[in-house]
Amino acid sequence: MENISGSSLDSMAKAIEDSFVVLICVSEQYRMSINCQAEAQYAFKLKKPIIPLIMEEGYENEKGWLGIIMGDKIFVNFSKHPFDACMRKLYNEISIV
Repeated sequence: MENISGSSLDSMAKAIEDSFVVLICVSEQYRMSINCQAEAQYAFKLKKPIIPLIMEEGYENEKGWLGIIMGDKIFVNFSKHPFDACMRKLYNEISIV
């Protein structure tokens, strides 16, 4: 995804625009991706509900652009809790959006 341009960026924007909720899978790779940053910032700008999914330890209190996006949002920490429990929490969070 690092070389997306032109119509692919339009596709990314349309996907965010058409989304009911945006899930971001937070990890070092996500934080370093310019495309992930662009998508998250666009979702934030459009005031789309964002649910961060922590996929890698150490990202619960992120700083910088990702910290702004995550803000005080309820997140689901897949790096510390069993998968089934995280999926139930995610389902509950999506159903109240």
